[in-house]
Amino acid sequence: MAMTCKAEGCSAARRPENILCRRHWFMLPYGLRRRISQRESLSDVKRLETMAIKMIWDLENSVVLRWSGTIGGGS
Repeated sequence: MAMTCKAEGCSAARRPENILCRRHWFMLPYGLRRRISQRESLSDVKRLETMAIKMIWDLENSVVLRWSGTIGGGS
C-alpha cells in the first residue's frame, strides 16, 4: 500500500521513511529538513514533523501566495 503525504489535502505518494511528498518536502527550509532527517529522538521527530506540517499549511494558505496565483490558482 502506497503511503501518502501528511500535508493537509495532499494525496501524493511518499516514501515510507519520509513524512511528506517531494513537492512539500522541498517547501520546508533546509535546516528543518536536516533536523527531521537526523531523527535523533522520537519525541523530537514528532515535534518537528508537527511543526513541518503546520508550516506547509501556513505556506499554502498564505494570503500573499493565494493573491499572487502561486498557490491556489488566484486570479
